[in-house]
Amino acid sequence: MSQAAIKADLKESLEESPAADPENEAQQEMSPKYIFLTIFSCFCPSYPINIVAFVFSMMALRSYNEGDIDGAKKLAHMATLVAIAAIIIGLLIIAVSCIVHFSLLYSRNKESWVTAHSSGDEELEQTAPHKRLVRTAQLQLES
Repeated sequence: MSQAAIKADLKESLEESPAADPENEAQQEMSPKYIFLTIFSCFCPSYPINIVAFVFSMMALRSYNEGDIDGAKKLAHMATLVAIAAIIIGLLIIAVSCIVHFSLLYSRNKESWVTAHSSGDEELEQTAPHKRLVRTAQLQLES
C-alpha cells in the first residue's frame, strides 16, 4: 500500500468516528452543571426567583433531550444567570435580617443595662451580664 492510500484510510476512519461529528461535539459541550446550581438556589430565601431558575433549567434539559442544542444552551445560560441572581438576593435577605435582628437585640439589652445602672443597685454592677439581665427584668416587673 502506498502512503496516499494509508492517509486516505486514516482520514476516512477519523471522519467516521463519533468524536469528529460536529453534532456530537455540540451535544458533549452541554453539561447539566446548571441544574445543580438551580437546585442549590432553591435553598435561598428568594422563592419566586429561584423557582423561575429551576423552571428554566428543566426547560433547558427538555430542549436538550429533544435535540434542540442551541435552545438548550440559551435556556441553560438563562437558568444559570437567574440562579446566581437568586443566590445573591437570598444572601442579601439573610444579611439584612441578621443585621435587623441583632441590632434590635442589642438596643433592647442596652436599654435594660442603662435601666439597671440608673437604679443605683451596686450589687447588680458586679454580677455577670446574664444575671444582670435577669435582675433587670425582675426590677422592671417589680416596678
